[in-house]
Order: sequence, then structure tokens, then C-alpha cells
Amino acid sequence: MELLTALFSINTVVYTILDYPLTLVELIGTIFGLWSVILAARASIWNYPIGIINIVFFFATFYQVQLYADMTLQVYFLLISIYGWWMWANPRPTQMDSQQELKITRNTWQVNLGIGVAIVVGAGLLGLFFANVHQLLPTLFPTPAAYPYADSLVMAMSIAAMYLLSIKKWENWVIWVAVDTCSIGLFYSKGIKLIALEYVVFWAIAAYGGYRWWQQMQKEEAK
Repeated sequence: MELLTALFSINTVVYTILDYPLTLVELIGTIFGLWSVILAARASIWNYPIGIINIVFFFATFYQVQLYADMTLQVYFLLISIYGWWMWANPRPTQMDSQQELKITRNTWQVNLGIGVAIVVGAGLLGLFFANVHQLLPTLFPTPAAYPYADSLVMAMSIAAMYLLSIKKWENWVIWVAVDTCSIGLFYSKGIKLIALEYVVFWAIAAYGGYRWWQQMQKEEAK
């Protein structure tokens, strides 16, 4: 039990880089997070099992730094990852590309508009909840949430992006670029600088993923 506690504790520092204490839980989560996103950009189904490991370690990290919206988001990520893993592994015949895999497709502008409205409304409602969660559930959340509205905007966008990824919609990468941009500042301000740096890399990978998926989608549409 002590070993498990040390593994997930933000007090277990493995190295200090430029006066920044790098924790074991943050390091492991970061490594598997980067690996997962690279695999997703390459449209590899292996992004899901690798991503689940990342989810577990980030859940522990976010709880300990009072980013409750991000912590809650990891629960959704776990569920949608299982769903996406199943969807990618079992596409219907009409959903297959020339490689017998779930093909990449785009949304209509009407669907994208609806997603945008849902993100804004959802972020506002989530922000209101997390701004008061320490009063509503003081046993689980003893201290006030940090940046509840900014954190909730990231959460709302991430919910949409992760679902679109699970059904291989190209627009997921557009939303991930926005998520990563917001997350860089949010995590840096909370002092978890390695995760903030990771999101700089995530931003670049999301841009690459969007480009790569677009090319692959165009090739399939031309066949």
C-alpha cells in the first residue's frame, strides 16, 4: 500500500529540473499521454489502451492540485476510451475504409455549430458547479476549485473532442488545438509545469494529426 501511495503521490519527487520538482505520477502520466496522442494522430487503435494508463495517473495528479473539473474529466475519458476502442475495432461495413478500418469523416456545418453552442453552454454550467463544489461536497473536495470556469471550458471542449475522436471525425483535432492552447496557460499557472510543457507538444501533435487525417480522408474520398 505504501508503494502504491508513493507511486500516485505528488510528493514523490524523482528529479528537480530548474527548481521544478518533477513528481513520479506526473512523469508517468506525461509519458503515456504523449505516446497515446502520437498513436491517435497516426490513427492507431493502440492509442486507447495506452491512453487509459495516462488517464489513471492524471486523475491522481489533478485531484491533488484541486483541478476538480480536469479530474472528473478523466472519468469520462476512461468511459469514452473504452467506447472508442470498441468502435475502432468493430466498424460496420458501411463505415469501413479501404483498409477495413473505421474511416475518417467530417461533420456538416450544422453539426459543428451545434457542438460549438453545446460547448459554450456546457462550460458555463460546469463552471458554476465547480465554483461551488467545495461547498456542495466538502468531504470529497475540501478546498475551492482553481480557475473553475477556465477549467470547465477545457472540460467541455475535451468532452466534445474525445467523442469525435471515438467516431473518427476530423473535427476532433480542431477542438484539441483549442483545448491544448487553453491548457498550457491553465496548468502552468497551477505550477504543474511538466504537464503544461506536455500540452505544448500536444498542440503540435494535434496540428499534425489534423493534417494527417485530412490527407488520409481526401485519399479515401478520391477512391
